[in-house]
This record gives sequence, C-alpha cells and structure tokens, in this order.
Amino acid sequence: CLARFKQFFCNIVKNPDEIKYRTLRFENPVFRNEVGKFKTAIDLLRLCGFKGVKKGELKHLVMKEVNIEQLETALIELDQYEEKMNQKELTFNEQLQLLEDSVDLKEHQQVLIPCRFCERKFLPDRVTKHEGICQKVVSQRPRKAYDGKVHRLRGTDFESSLRKKLPTPK
Repeated sequence: CLARFKQFFCNIVKNPDEIKYRTLRFENPVFRNEVGKFKTAIDLLRLCGFKGVKKGELKHLVMKEVNIEQLETALIELDQYEEKMNQKELTFNEQLQLLEDSVDLKEHQQVLIPCRFCERKFLPDRVTKHEGICQKVVSQRPRKAYDGKVHRLRGTDFESSLRKKLPTPK
C-alpha cells in the first residue's frame, strides 16, 4: 500500500499535466487490492486532493488540481512513516494505526451540516441546494400507497373480486 502511494504521488509530481496519472479507477484490481479496500488509504488520498467521480458505470478518484508542494510533503511523510515501520515489527493493524496517528484525519475533514427538513447531513456548499429540493418534497401531500394488485388485475376477469371485502376473522 505504501509503495503504491509513493508511486501515485511520484508520477503526479513528474507529470502534473497528465490526467492519466491523476485518475485512479476503483475497479482496477491492483488499486482495489492494495489501496482501495482500506478506508484510511482512501481518506489519505482525499486529503491529498483526490475527489470521487463517477464516469458512466465506473467509479474513479481524480485529482483535478495538482498541488506539487502538498504531494512532495506527503512523499516526505510517507518516507518517514516507512522508516518507522522498518524499525519495528508490527502487525498490519498496528501499521494502519500508526499511519492514522501520523496523519490527523479529523483535522482535515469538513464539517457536515444537517438539512432543516430531513436531518441528513451535507457539505456546506451542497446543503442549500438539497434543502430547496427537500422543502418541495416535504411540503407535498403524502402520496397514496401504491397497490400493485389493483393495477395488475384491472381489465381482467378477476377485477370484480377486488371490490368484494373479505370477512374479518373473529
């Protein structure tokens, strides 16, 4: 995982204008097995400027704006982390914990704001758009429950049986 991170960042630093180095495909088996299955790894990629994008049916992480200084700093921190790892024999979970401790993810996470109508949480730049839509939905009358049986039997010989009510059991 660490070597793959370093490879991603080195390629971007060397070729900042090449979109192919700034796009990571979730379906790529190498990415999925070495990086994508770890939530912490995805969080770190997002901290470095990658954003989730859906292109057709495929999901990608794309770095639209390259910050060379930030990537170089990340490479230095990865090297320091790797040195710590080489000095200790740790289990995989201990390695992940050490990585999480060395980068404070909470410091970089954006605050989510709840919608006034449905209480779902959104990024500050998205909550106003959602609230406009949510307000329309909440202010509408509740819809009548859809009864598929009625629509299936309409126009058939069995339609008359719909109007008969079954006796309630005692």
